[in-house]
Order: sequence, then C-alpha cells, then structure tokens
Amino acid sequence: MANDRRGDARGAPGDRELLSAADVTRTIARIAHQIIEKTAGDSPPVLIGIPTRGAVLARRLSAAIGEFSGSAPDVGAVDATLHRDDLRRRPTRAL
Repeated sequence: MANDRRGDARGAPGDRELLSAADVTRTIARIAHQIIEKTAGDSPPVLIGIPTRGAVLARRLSAAIGEFSGSAPDVGAVDATLHRDDLRRRPTRAL
C-alpha cells in the first residue's frame, strides 16, 4: 500500500505538512468566496463530496458559504466505490 493515494490520517514517518490548519481554513474561505462569486444570481449550488474526505470538505465549504452569504448550500455525498475504473486491477475485497 505504499502507493495508496487515499492517505492516512495518522501520517507516516518523514511526512511533511503541506498546509497548516490555518492554511486549510483560509483556502476553504477562498474557495467559498469564489463559489459565491461564480454562482451569484444563479440557482443555489449543491455541493457533492466523495466519502470520506470529500464529504467533509463539502460540509466545510457549505458552512463557509453560509457564513459569508447568509445561505448555506445543500450538501450530499456520492459513494463511488462500485463505479471505479480500477476495480479490475485490484484484488477483490469485501464491501
């Protein structure tokens, strides 16, 4: 699993921090402002995340948009487990 792109919440020895917590918060705020600007006058956006981290990001973006605009968009999640194009390359595992 050395090439596993999903990452690990615990991190691995020698990993370096790419963004601090403050950097992540600032980046989410910036993305939220961009979404507000790009969707002004349109129907409200719906944010869809892919579990697990994408769903968390969608919720955080929705909260930030609500804080800045007064109206938080709806949030959903799509489980793409069975729709992956690389399933044939990986060994079978229980779902």
